Formats: sequence, C-alpha cells, structure tokens
Amino acid sequence: TMASPVATFARALELAGDAKVVIACTGTYDEHVQVAAGARIYGSFDCDNGWAYAPADPTTIEPSDAGYALEIRDGVDRVLVEDIHFVALDAQSAGESSVGAIVADSDAVTLRRTRIEAGTGGDGANGTLTSFTYPSATALAGNNANLTAGGMPKVCACPGGGHTSGGGGGNGHIGGRRGGEGT
Repeated sequence: TMASPVATFARALELAGDAKVVIACTGTYDEHVQVAAGARIYGSFDCDNGWAYAPADPTTIEPSDAGYALEIRDGVDRVLVEDIHFVALDAQSAGESSVGAIVADSDAVTLRRTRIEAGTGGDGANGTLTSFTYPSATALAGNNANLTAGGMPKVCACPGGGHTSGGGGGNGHIGGRRGGEGT
C-alpha cells in the first residue's frame, strides 16, 4: 500500500492477493520478477513526490545475478506490465546467453512502454584440435577383382569414429570387352 510499501516485486505480488495490482516506485530493483498468475504491474511512480507518475524516471529491474529479468509462464489470466525497464546481467561464462525476458505458455500478456534489454552474451569456448593421421593411399584403394567379378566394397574406419564404404567394382567380360560400371 502507499502507507506501507514493500521492497520487492516478489513480496508485492504475494500481498496483492487476487487483485494482483502492483504499483512500483521509480528506482532500481535487484531482483528477478516472476509472474505466474494474472497481474497488473505499473512502474514509474515517484513515491517521494505523492506517488506522481514520472515516466522520465522509470522503474528498473536489474538483477545482479544471471537469469531472466522478467519471467512470465503458464498464465491463462491477463498480465499487464507498464513503464518498467528490465535489464539482464551480461553472461558470466563462455557460451552463456543473456536473456532479458521470457514469456512462455501465457495467453494474454501486454507490455506497454516497457523496455527489455539483454546483456552481452559470452563468447563460445575455444575449440580443441583432435589430431589424426590420414590413412595412406594404398589403404584407401579399392579391393581387387576376382577373375571377372568386380572387387568387393572397401570398408574403412574413419579417424573420428564410425565407418565409410566405397562401392563394389564392376564385373569384367571375357573377350576384351569393356568391364561393367562399379557402384
């Protein structure tokens, strides 16, 4: 209430009961806002000046640890967020993302005059080189024919694991005619 405000959005949403109306003072809050039920959240009120609307001085949610600044999930009731700036922390380790907000499986969400800002993502980890020796050309050559029957397919083990196979050779013909095509 105006007479007895609380310090966090989590507590305000808990106390708001079924009405779920939260009016937030200007300033910066170090927390993650999680909304799992219908709510109306209004920011940018100057609580030191009679709760006057102060859009030039937004309410800012800027958590000092990793995670979404705003998370709205599994809501079937209406969620309205106005005049709030959400800022996610920069990635803290290699390959990590920074995501300002996530809205998932929620039917009616309105963000009005709301800014969502992701931090800088982390560079990916350096790759590693796994060295290997290519097989010799003779090891990769196809199998020899057996009289007029073409050579059987050659199966080779790949250096990184697994196998590959060449096709079978074409069958030859007696009398000098050209051999059949291989596969």
